[in-house]
Amino acid sequence: MRALFVTNQLKTGFYSPWARAMEAAGAVIFWISTGERWTSYLVGQGWDRTRILDLSELGSRWTAPFKPSAEQASRIQRIDEGAEIGLKNALIMDRELALNPGWHIEAYGQVVALEIERFVLDNDIRFAFGEDTWAPEIITSAVMQANGRHFHAPHTIRIPSERFAFFPGVFQKRIDVFCEQPDVEHRAIARQALANLRERGQRPYYFALNMNQNRLRNHWLDEAWRAVMQPAGARFDHTMPSLRTRVGRRLASVLSGALAKRTGAFEAPPETAERPFALFLLQKQPESSVDVIGAPFTNQYEIIQALTRLLPFGWEMWVKEHPNAIGDRSPAYYRDLRRLPGIRLIDPFADTHRLISRAGLTVSISGTACFEAGLLGRPAITIAEMYFGRVLLRNGFNPFQASHGDFAAIVDEAAAMTRAQAGSAIEDYLAWNVAQSFPGMISDPANVPSVIDPENVRNVADATISFLQRLSR
Repeated sequence: MRALFVTNQLKTGFYSPWARAMEAAGAVIFWISTGERWTSYLVGQGWDRTRILDLSELGSRWTAPFKPSAEQASRIQRIDEGAEIGLKNALIMDRELALNPGWHIEAYGQVVALEIERFVLDNDIRFAFGEDTWAPEIITSAVMQANGRHFHAPHTIRIPSERFAFFPGVFQKRIDVFCEQPDVEHRAIARQALANLRERGQRPYYFALNMNQNRLRNHWLDEAWRAVMQPAGARFDHTMPSLRTRVGRRLASVLSGALAKRTGAFEAPPETAERPFALFLLQKQPESSVDVIGAPFTNQYEIIQALTRLLPFGWEMWVKEHPNAIGDRSPAYYRDLRRLPGIRLIDPFADTHRLISRAGLTVSISGTACFEAGLLGRPAITIAEMYFGRVLLRNGFNPFQASHGDFAAIVDEAAAMTRAQAGSAIEDYLAWNVAQSFPGMISDPANVPSVIDPENVRNVADATISFLQRLSR
């Protein structure tokens, strides 16, 4: 059983003990490292340097136009055509890649794809794990699929959030099936999760974790020290922006957030709505939940504008900013939104569950709130195709292709769904969802120290081994 991990910033500190526990169970582990910092970290943790592909060592090859040989061009074409995500798409999805002056981005995609494929085939690696954030992960997924192998992005199932599942590729259109029928324990977990949501309004653990993105975090000082004292560690690693870039972005975020509050960009939701309204929940961006999972629907302003075109004239659109995104968008962005007819910009800290209960329709690109709305029996639509589509009114709705009449029919269906009582089908679905998942949290130890607790590491590693054994049958 030969598997690899793709390093992902601070999550690498969790990947290493997770992989070590898999190794103890008989797996042979390999690594793709985005840069010298993470290669040094892995070697310091006792990993064999010969089993690490350090992509930053290839940097001199993508800082100039790359001219592949005929054999290389054939391999690149085969990867591109055989993958779920084309290589150019992978490059566009990476929000940092194009910001590097002097990098030839197409050369980056070609060089990285060729080297990852060579590494995978030379070592006969059948399984790969990583996030769905950066180009190296997305390209690894493309290489694995094009060669008949497996890439999975393990991720929380959101409800309940302390469980995770294996999502094939980098999208979240579906969960890989592990258990055909939920058992009594799965149903009990689902009932408790529904009770926590319906009766106590419980939100996933990561919701509170991400509140107030600009609050000081303990690991920032360590990151600043590394950036100053060990600058070579991030050379040719675009996933680790320079200290200057990070400080500049943080200051800009603080300023934009202060201006948005001072200029009164947001309003409290009216206690009584004069007209029915659709609720659009903005998501933090840049973020893989929009830039990758939501692709190609990554421009949230254009999505809101398209939905506004479709809404019946008697409806309003209430747009609620994500609390963790305050400062990400400029006051000009909010001014443009307010110019759309029938738009209200709602206070980011308003009670989302209460708004969902009042809305005639809830919409987001891929947000958890739409999953929550569906479990509460409220009509919801995601723009991206999502694994929880069975509780949605529409899953993967394209507002650019729908007509005014199409949306009028959706509004009628939403009204009918609102009048209906949520039945046992919702519990049945959530129990099935739980049955495909495992206890454990996947995060980084800087923000969630408990992920490296021995019990959590053991749970995640045992689940991964069981999952790989099933895939190998």
